[in-house]
Amino acid sequence: MNKIWKEIFKSVVKITHHKGGNVISSGTGFIYKKHLITNNHVFYSNQTDEIKLHTVKENGFEIEHELMMPYSDFRDRMKDGIGEESWDFATINLESTTFETLPSLALIEANEKIEIGEEIALFGFPLLQDNLSMHTGHISSKKIHEPVKYIQVDASVNQGNSGGPLIEVHSGKVIGIVTRKGTGLTEMFDQLKNYTQQNLNMANQMQDGIFMMGVSFKQVLVASQTQSLQLINEIERSANVGIGYAFELVEMRKYFE
Repeated sequence: MNKIWKEIFKSVVKITHHKGGNVISSGTGFIYKKHLITNNHVFYSNQTDEIKLHTVKENGFEIEHELMMPYSDFRDRMKDGIGEESWDFATINLESTTFETLPSLALIEANEKIEIGEEIALFGFPLLQDNLSMHTGHISSKKIHEPVKYIQVDASVNQGNSGGPLIEVHSGKVIGIVTRKGTGLTEMFDQLKNYTQQNLNMANQMQDGIFMMGVSFKQVLVASQTQSLQLINEIERSANVGIGYAFELVEMRKYFE
């Protein structure tokens, strides 16, 4: 596995969204033919004012290359992409930057099969961390949700891994773009968030006329429900059951053909 690490790490990029100097989100991408490949949902933001890109050295945590640019410039560099509701990818041209010199990863050939049971490695910067991580596992299933072809992997996938390369271990080639983690708790988290949001909406509509020991009952209720919603979101973000999904490269490779 160390051989795979040495072949891949130089080409994996952390993508960090900033607003007013503060980090608001992050994801992962990888280099292919002087382009940055990532998820569309990692690329897109209506709040970001600056984008930071960085890669790491072989030890995984020291920064090797770093680039900061206005989000408008980053957006202008997008050459191809499809939204999150479909193939969820973005192709960003990095020519005329220091990142154009980074080594390109190799893609699986269009006629090569992706088999269930194959060993895989996925690279990324999960949970806002700046150090690059490699997780290993295997392909556990495949499915089609028209028109998108999904690869299901048994490997540790967390928020921040989105957009990173899914590597077939034996060839060292990219076979997919990591897109999200999977969890059987998703529906329960959604229900819990909906209930808490409903309570918060009701609290906000209350008349602020009830006081207990000089404290507004409405304000206490709004504060408690807001905190509960934040806690639910954080627990969902951190939950990991070792399942993730990637998109096959069918649509992304068309730009380069």
